[in-house]
Amino acid sequence: MMYLRKKLFLFLLFPAVVNAAVVDFTIAPQKPWRKIEERTCSVEFSGKGPHPYLWLRPKTLKPDTCYRLSFEAERGALPFAALIREKIGTEWKHRGYADDLQLPAGPRRYSFYFRVAEPAPGTSFALYPLTGDGGSDTIRNIQLEEVTDFRTNLLPEGEFENGTALWPRHRKFADRVAIADSPGFFCGVRSLRMERKAGDMVAVISRDLPALPGKTATIRFWARTERGTIPGILYLDFFRPKYGYRNHLVRKFGFQVEPDWKEFTFRYPIPEEVNRYPALSEKMLRLQFHLPQGDRDAVVWLDNLEYSLE
Repeated sequence: MMYLRKKLFLFLLFPAVVNAAVVDFTIAPQKPWRKIEERTCSVEFSGKGPHPYLWLRPKTLKPDTCYRLSFEAERGALPFAALIREKIGTEWKHRGYADDLQLPAGPRRYSFYFRVAEPAPGTSFALYPLTGDGGSDTIRNIQLEEVTDFRTNLLPEGEFENGTALWPRHRKFADRVAIADSPGFFCGVRSLRMERKAGDMVAVISRDLPALPGKTATIRFWARTERGTIPGILYLDFFRPKYGYRNHLVRKFGFQVEPDWKEFTFRYPIPEEVNRYPALSEKMLRLQFHLPQGDRDAVVWLDNLEYSLE
């Protein structure tokens, strides 16, 4: 079944996501962005200076609702990220991302989740190229959707074929995490590679994902080592900047990674104790995968990462 799913993914390249309702919006490009046609824009960016924003201005937004911003980069020549502009109290603030992971050249897919608490007139979203070497690319199939069904996989880039669902947890791990050819895996061509140095650890982290109190989170993935058995740790991290680490809810799952590919499944009923864990009110979490400190070098591969709520 998994083999057929991934073959279908490769055939369609970017399959449609069916667990969301389309939100109508207008596009407002900042120079040097150029609108080519509906939902398609191009940009040439030097990689230096302020990010040029491609603004998405929705006609209507609902309170206490999760939205997904997604798009496809035609060439994968530039790293991209996204943000939400929202009113916090009396001030307008940007909340988004400033990182990406280098992938082999070619088409690339991106997905970002944002929860809108109390939308105000002017609440909007933007995608933008990140600083770096610079280049040019074309963005297609720009979509803004209200997530309506959390039971289907919310991490389409967890296939690691034309995108990624995980990034280095710290900058010092940047050269130890990569998307690379993985001919030993029976589904697809690429997997996520994590390299641990002797005496050190390595970790990767997802972007924000929906986490609704009272729902059960299900995480599935495949993993293997290049040699021996290595312990791994999966964290469900409910940290939110607004609340800091006060009463910080974290759920930890340990697992043993072996030389042969093996599937792992973990489930966690998200508590409704908002008074005890105030960050639960934000209804978002991040996944983290850690290879704890060990006495020898180790390489672990991850693939077919899925996340859903039931």
